[in-house]
Amino acid sequence: REVAAAARKAVEVRMASTELEVPKTSVEFMRSWKRIKGDPATLYTFLKRIPPSSLPTLFRAELEEEVFVSILGNVESEFVTADPQGAVDLLLGLTKVRGISMTLRFVGTKEKAQLAAVLDSLRSQGLTNFSAVDAAFS
Repeated sequence: REVAAAARKAVEVRMASTELEVPKTSVEFMRSWKRIKGDPATLYTFLKRIPPSSLPTLFRAELEEEVFVSILGNVESEFVTADPQGAVDLLLGLTKVRGISMTLRFVGTKEKAQLAAVLDSLRSQGLTNFSAVDAAFS
């Protein structure tokens, strides 16, 4: 049992370092995201490594609702307190993704309330580019 547990831990550590590579395509993003979406701290680290300006290229075709909701949840649980400017930068990058307005139409009432709460948390902090994010998501 100890050997199996040690082997599993070694695989997890190896996968974690591989997963955190900056994705160049949406396929690479999705592959990593599917593995780490349940671990907020790892997802935060992964999202921090992606330049927000690359999001429109990364999600060239579309941003799936489930991915948007996951990113939004991570912004709320991790970014808002740890890196508010990073939250604004990430959200600003998302506003430039093709089809984001369509994605927003399909998110549920709970997620819309969550987005409003995130924006409220960031609004009073005087962050660069917040007004553009607020206008895009309000």
